[in-house]
Amino acid sequence: MDKIVLGTAQFGMNYGINNTRGKIPPSEVAVIIKKAVEHNINILDTAWDYGIAEAVIGKIIKQYDLRLRIISKFPVCKQPQVKMFLASSLKTLRCQSLYGYLLHDFQAYQKDKNIWQELLRLKQNGKIKKIGFSLYYPSDLYSIFKDNIKVDIIQIPFNVFDQRFKPYLAELKKRNIEIYARSVFLQGLIFKKSSELNDSFEPLQKKADVLSALSDKLDIPLLAICLNFVIGQKLIDKVIVGVDSSEHLSEILLAQNYFSKIASITPQLEQLAVNEEKIILPVNWKDTHKAEHKEKVIAIIQARTSSTRLAAKVLLNLEGKTVLEHVIERVEQAKLVDEVIVATTFDKNDLKLVDVCSQRGTRVFCGSRDDVLDRYYQAARLTNPTHVVRITADCPIIDPKVIDETIAVHLAKKVDYTGNRTESMGFPDGQDVEVFKFEALEKAWRGARLSSEREHVTPYIKNHPELFKFGYHNCFTNLYHKRWTLDREDDFLFIKLLYKKLYRKNNFFGMKEILSLLKEHPEYEKINDWILLNEGYIKSLREDKIVKTD
Repeated sequence: MDKIVLGTAQFGMNYGINNTRGKIPPSEVAVIIKKAVEHNINILDTAWDYGIAEAVIGKIIKQYDLRLRIISKFPVCKQPQVKMFLASSLKTLRCQSLYGYLLHDFQAYQKDKNIWQELLRLKQNGKIKKIGFSLYYPSDLYSIFKDNIKVDIIQIPFNVFDQRFKPYLAELKKRNIEIYARSVFLQGLIFKKSSELNDSFEPLQKKADVLSALSDKLDIPLLAICLNFVIGQKLIDKVIVGVDSSEHLSEILLAQNYFSKIASITPQLEQLAVNEEKIILPVNWKDTHKAEHKEKVIAIIQARTSSTRLAAKVLLNLEGKTVLEHVIERVEQAKLVDEVIVATTFDKNDLKLVDVCSQRGTRVFCGSRDDVLDRYYQAARLTNPTHVVRITADCPIIDPKVIDETIAVHLAKKVDYTGNRTESMGFPDGQDVEVFKFEALEKAWRGARLSSEREHVTPYIKNHPELFKFGYHNCFTNLYHKRWTLDREDDFLFIKLLYKKLYRKNNFFGMKEILSLLKEHPEYEKINDWILLNEGYIKSLREDKIVKTD
């Protein structure tokens, strides 16, 4: 088992062409990791881009006090952001340092070579033991050799069909670089019959038939042939293998018993190499398989525990669940939202929010506490959305229908920004939904200089009508003055009362049910109607100042 590294993409997202079950439940991930450790597989390979994988792994490490070496990868970014991504990963992984930290996209290094200097600094500070790159193209090696940078680890795709890096392995070893092979099963494509592959894979179909015939003739599982072919490459140090179940891990463990039998057919397997990158690189498959184009809409819920007026309000209990869980579940009910992300902070206390998210399988991002605009932007940019929906975690009675309606208005009007509470008009405080193009968010992130514009995400957009096109989702009547948000103790008493009256009848009760109840019991609204609306933003305006941004 010395060569096997456990890949974790399936722990955090739907991954692989053969994957029919989606991401693995956290409880099953724990079983897989513990079984791997029992068989001396103690290196995990993960990445910020793998959805909730880092958070799930971190919780399991803490729960079972495991001693694992973690390799993670950070996404496309610039030099100042590397430290931020590392801090976020360390927090979610519950680690003081990483065994390896790699750049996931080599083009980012080519655009900003200061990234490597930042990695060296982090390594010198003891945050990372080894640094390197995850590569897709052999041509990337030319830049590494030319710049003569001292790389510790290189990850490369390598399998029976993709052997493009083989001529370079000896040179990499001369430079004392650890070589990790990934994509051993080509995201499961290797297990498909040639008849299951469409015409775009035509050059690979005959070779897939040869591979299948070898498996039948020798009575060796296809998995064992493909895995041992890569393990048998003497110059490859480690082989990253992703699994989608505990049973799958057992198959991999048993497959190594066939290792000695594979040597005799290695020359035949070497003849199965395909050099057409359009076929052997999964990153290119999206152009072949993608369905009708759909604009991606993500919802980002901003959450932290350090609220001053009501401490840790997002962790308060409502009918057996935290406020944050209720908000997440309600946003997930919105039919026009493709993905939900919680954006929290690096603060130690916010680790509790990471726990909540990882437990229920929600993607979480840790960023700046005070620069919420930066936190939003960094969380959004890595999911490649077209539009972003802003929701705050202090809205535990947010109505999914209101979210969908606001998104629908935004998409229909083809504007940059759409809100539902504008100029003292619209929906109640607590039904706030803002939808904006990612391009508008990026423009705000680059342009905002006032502290109030950094702390509250969208003021820069609203303060610059000359730069953006606006839409508005009208309420059927003006309910702007109603207070359904959670900011003070009396707000919680009001919301708790609504949950007590409505939750058991309908877990996702909405505005219709709330208004009906308040019409019957108008005294409920007196509980918190004394509180000033938009206290936080008003305070920010009073204390406004120009801030320095990177």
